[in-house]
Amino acid sequence: MTEQPQSSADHEAELRRLHGKLAAFAWVGSSLFLFITSSSANVFSVQAAAFVVVGMLGAALVFGNVGYWLQRAVVSVSVDKLAGLRPELGARIVHGVGIVLTLAEVAAVFLVARWLFGTITGEHG
Repeated sequence: MTEQPQSSADHEAELRRLHGKLAAFAWVGSSLFLFITSSSANVFSVQAAAFVVVGMLGAALVFGNVGYWLQRAVVSVSVDKLAGLRPELGARIVHGVGIVLTLAEVAAVFLVARWLFGTITGEHG
């Protein structure tokens, strides 16, 4: 049995899921870091569990979608500009931009988690 090629819609849906997962994992990691390094908040509390679960869902929805649409926008804007380059160079540029966008998404999730954590606990640092 041969594997069917992935349709464009399936590929786009997979990209959305990946951005959502990235944002959710970034939120969980950020939350754990913030609660573990906190001087007053307890990582084993209802507050921490709610912060992680609700934040994880929100991050997946908000940051996952923003990351996906930002990546789509960058690709659609840069395709014409990269068409004149050697394919290897274009691929390296696209790969590099993808890494930068991924790091920016993770950083944005952390900054929002830190801000919200400080707002909830009163620890601004």
